[in-house]
Amino acid sequence: MSVTLKLSITSALLFYTVEALQCYSCASKECNETTLMTCSAEDICSTSTIWATVGSKVSKECSMRGENCVFMNKTTIMSVRTGYSHISYISYCCSMDGCNQNTLSVPSEPNALKCYTCMSEEDKVCNTPLKCVGVEDQCFRGPSDEGHNDDQNVIRRGCASTDLCRSNTHHLSTNIYCCKGSLCNHAWGMTLSLLSFLLALLIKSLV
Repeated sequence: MSVTLKLSITSALLFYTVEALQCYSCASKECNETTLMTCSAEDICSTSTIWATVGSKVSKECSMRGENCVFMNKTTIMSVRTGYSHISYISYCCSMDGCNQNTLSVPSEPNALKCYTCMSEEDKVCNTPLKCVGVEDQCFRGPSDEGHNDDQNVIRRGCASTDLCRSNTHHLSTNIYCCKGSLCNHAWGMTLSLLSFLLALLIKSLV
């Protein structure tokens, strides 16, 4: 093997070593313990917390930039709340060694916004005012997508966060409409898919 070829291979290996990040990874189901792992060259670090009425999970891992991380070095919070359910997802993606060490907390302090909501899946009136929490700064309204496919009059109402309302989830079938201002969700506004996205995210994370 020529000296030039050896130098080229060595340079490539050194470049790969520099480029591949080391990210914290959960060493237990509850993520109470973490270990540093070397990611693939194209991966970045991420830390996330998902909380819902049915359970919660903390994740720290190597992630693909386009698949799990839309925004870099920015905390993204997606939250939706009704009178009978609540799902919140907070994530942070970064590109420095060990930058995903922190465990993110889901904001839960009440804010000034109120939205109309349904108190149960069978509630077809959905006119009960609900206090929103954390970064839930918009109201939403839309058709239910859980077991009511034949009844177009069944709706959902509640609180949602801006990150959720502007997220690109239009490939999902259920249209949800977001608006700004207390009790604004008696009328239609901006359209996008919402509850199915967070529900699918929760199920995927808890498995």
